[in-house]
Amino acid sequence: MHNPAFKRELQSWMRYNKKHQDQTRDGLSYAVFGAPNLPRFVSQLAMSLMINEKSQNKADQVKINSSSHFALFTTRDNSLTQWINLGRTLQRFLLKATELGIAHAYLNQPNEENDLSIKMAAGLGVESEYPTILLRLGYGEQQAYSLRREVKDVIGQING
Repeated sequence: MHNPAFKRELQSWMRYNKKHQDQTRDGLSYAVFGAPNLPRFVSQLAMSLMINEKSQNKADQVKINSSSHFALFTTRDNSLTQWINLGRTLQRFLLKATELGIAHAYLNQPNEENDLSIKMAAGLGVESEYPTILLRLGYGEQQAYSLRREVKDVIGQING
């Protein structure tokens, strides 16, 4: 949370109420944050005040403590080909986990900050790889989730 660019990007992905969520069908839903469905300007102000190092560290610690396992996916050379292959592997992993009733949630912040990523790789003995996806795993009740766009809408953007 020390990186202003990281915070701006995080805020750009936040969907502040049901109307905003339904318009974009992507991003991080207000429900994921446990926020009520309030007018966007109210939620946006409240969330901007809540995004800070202290509250994020506290929330992350609760998540870490409540997780029974973690899975770290890495790439060898951080290339587009490696990302596509990782996506395929991740898809199979998540489908199998779901089939087995294993809940999963992303905890990717350490991967997205270069200094933290390097420290994590060194601490885990995978210095020659790039930490890419970090998942929390365990059993739990179904939680709120974010909507996703239709495949045809995403493919249209890529080809358009």
